[in-house]
Amino acid sequence: MSKIEEILEIGPNSDSQALFENDCELYFSVPETDAIIKRVSLPESMALEPRQTALFEFSATLIDPPDSYYMDVYDLNGDTEKLTVGYNRNCVDEKIGDLTDRFIKPSGFRLRSLALADGYRYFCQPEGGELICLLDISETIGSYCFLWDNYPTHPGLLYNGRNSLSNEINKDSRFAIDLAATLQFQQATLFSSGRSVPLSRILVTGSAVEDALMDQIESLMNVTTTYPSMKNSAFSPEAINDAGRYLVGLGLTADI
Repeated sequence: MSKIEEILEIGPNSDSQALFENDCELYFSVPETDAIIKRVSLPESMALEPRQTALFEFSATLIDPPDSYYMDVYDLNGDTEKLTVGYNRNCVDEKIGDLTDRFIKPSGFRLRSLALADGYRYFCQPEGGELICLLDISETIGSYCFLWDNYPTHPGLLYNGRNSLSNEINKDSRFAIDLAATLQFQQATLFSSGRSVPLSRILVTGSAVEDALMDQIESLMNVTTTYPSMKNSAFSPEAINDAGRYLVGLGLTADI
């Protein structure tokens, strides 16, 4: 397994075209606001193909025509239930055009919270119990993903459109209270679907998270809240120190 040698954060005004060589691939995350996410329970009949059945069941719930979306299906611990995602086609195509003009044509995309889950599963040391929660906290958008037995079982939007700087986020106790309330509500929805084990750990990543905010979340949730532990085997010594802040970006590369 080759190691990640360098992690760069490219700002909107960076002269970043030179970073993309001819053989580079570009992937991007899609915010939960630009997608529809549904859990689909499948019939017990083994004669039906699970993925196609999930897509059919998902399409039947849509108000807009199915061709208004890019659709994908993700496993939820076996074939009795699937996670289906419909990506808003107009939003995704607009992003593809923008990135193509600025850099190169993207090779793929993934829901932000599912990229977060893949970043954890591929690049971090597994920790916690049967049910853990991943948080990604940036200055303007946040995502969560509950993992059940290491599978993403409940992804979603944590917040969106916040215009605070990172130091304001971490000093504002109301922000932590809002996060905790969101997590408690989403955990309750898991209980109603039969996932009633206690939450054992919260792992936090993102460009706007600091120790003070993590302490507030831990106190409010009464659950151990830490940074993820990165796999030494996946990174060079120069890259591993900051890798834990970029699980979404890392997750986009997980199956390359």
